[in-house]
Amino acid sequence: MKDKYSRVFKAFRTKSGLIAVWERGGAELTKGRATILCTPNGHKPTAVFIRKTGDLANSNHALIPVYPGYLILQGERQETKYVIRIYKVLKVNVGDKPSVDVRQINFLRDDGTWYHPLAKKYQEAVEELMFKLNDHHCRRVYFAELKSEKENKKSES
Repeated sequence: MKDKYSRVFKAFRTKSGLIAVWERGGAELTKGRATILCTPNGHKPTAVFIRKTGDLANSNHALIPVYPGYLILQGERQETKYVIRIYKVLKVNVGDKPSVDVRQINFLRDDGTWYHPLAKKYQEAVEELMFKLNDHHCRRVYFAELKSEKENKKSES
């Protein structure tokens, strides 16, 4: 990665060998930090594992396999000011130390304006990230579904 808009995210290997990134984070009294993911079309991704026990406060909540085209949204909140960065996954590296090459495609500045107009399909993901950034000692998943939940919704339709 050669420019200031590119970076490498640490990733994890699931039991089935997929490369995944955690939805994580939450808020403290006056600040928050969180990461969520969404599909290229802005929908909730499918998690392979959702933590339900242990120390969950502002920690890892949902392990989500990533693929090229997925988006990783990272946000920070200080009082009422937000900074949100949206990264597009370019490459998934499956070696001994799994990682994800990304490029920043947009960001919300601390004055509340987007560098590029936010695509409507990503609005729900950004809103859920902002909710997570305000959830004091967040212990839950905001923008992911378990595979079994997704299959149940399809069978109900």
